[in-house]
Amino acid sequence: MLHVILLFLKILGIIFLVAAGLFLLILYAVFFSAIPYRMEAEKREKVHALFWASWFFRVVTVRVLLDEENGWEPVFQMRFFGFLLWQNVEEASRWKRLKRLRNWLKRKFQSRWRRRAPERQAEPDTEEPVGGEPLQNMEKRKEFPDEEAAEKVPEYERPEKNDIPYEKQKKKVFQKSGCAVQSVCDKIKRIWKKITGIKDAVRKILRRRDAFLEFWNLEEHRRARGAVLGEACYLWKKLGPKKVRGKITFGFADPAVTGLCMGAAGMLCAWYPKKFEIVPDFDREILEGELLMKGKARFYVIVRVLWRIYVNEDIRSMYHSWQEL
Repeated sequence: MLHVILLFLKILGIIFLVAAGLFLLILYAVFFSAIPYRMEAEKREKVHALFWASWFFRVVTVRVLLDEENGWEPVFQMRFFGFLLWQNVEEASRWKRLKRLRNWLKRKFQSRWRRRAPERQAEPDTEEPVGGEPLQNMEKRKEFPDEEAAEKVPEYERPEKNDIPYEKQKKKVFQKSGCAVQSVCDKIKRIWKKITGIKDAVRKILRRRDAFLEFWNLEEHRRARGAVLGEACYLWKKLGPKKVRGKITFGFADPAVTGLCMGAAGMLCAWYPKKFEIVPDFDREILEGELLMKGKARFYVIVRVLWRIYVNEDIRSMYHSWQEL
């Protein structure tokens, strides 16, 4: 009896350990597994851009391709264990290509043979069916059923197309002109309402200017904006690209604009590493180069940032006061 109880407890322990292991594996895969990503862009004669990301040791991979040759049509591709799972653009296999080529050649040669072949005039089929009516008359009656009915009606009983009294025609013309004038008046009224609505909106904004300035300058709202900015910097630090390489050469028609853009780019020298270069060209208008960025992302970082924002009392009070405003 004792060995039966021990065997039962052993089976329960194995089931519990397997369930706990699966739970931890799913938790790690969802929250803590790194998602490496890579972004490539190149501009020479044409633009070529590629985004690639994988999840859980490349079990699932996603690939997005943008190319100027394909008319900027994005090509999405998803693979599961290396096998193609989904793709928005179908790639024809070799067998399908050969089949299409064979059908195209067949149609072309058949059309040529028909052109060269002599024209054959089909003899009129005068066989009469069981009802006694020739076959040609039956086909004609099927194709033109209204002509036969019109032939049976005498000419003096046929209604004329323009047999409408002059007074009714006059009334229709006046009705159409009145409808057109009314539609133009309605459009003018709508445009005038929109213009007056803009004026009312501007007046409301000017009236609430003092309330908005008070909302913006509150101490707790300043702390909330600082907290949101800090969370955004933390998110960029954790999820941003760790490796950046490339070289970009740019230039505008006006050298002054090129200098201004280079000055703005020089302010961001601390953000990009030494392997990334920005070269200005003051002599010609040009934009070419290549860029490669690599990084890793984890889902728990996003969950952590969202939880901090939700728990922060200053951010919640700013949100509620903005809704009231």
